[in-house]
Amino acid sequence: MATKYDEKTSCNSCGIGLNQIKVISIDAGCVSGCETTCTACGFADFWCYGFFESGAHMEGKSKKYSFDDSQND
Repeated sequence: MATKYDEKTSCNSCGIGLNQIKVISIDAGCVSGCETTCTACGFADFWCYGFFESGAHMEGKSKKYSFDDSQND
C-alpha cells in the first residue's frame, strides 16, 4: 500500500477550505515546511514533508495524494 500524503492546500480540520500558505523552509527547490491557515474555518496548522502536524492529534480531513496514481483521491 502506498503512503498517502496530506495536500498542503487542503484544510486538515474542515476538509473543504483552501489554505493560505506561508513557506518556512525549502529543500532541494521544493517546499518542505509551511504554516497554513484555512480560508474557510481559520484553522492554523504546520505542514512538513507531506504531513500536517495536527494529524498526530486528530483524524485529518485534508485531501490526500500518493506517488502511486491509483491511490490518489
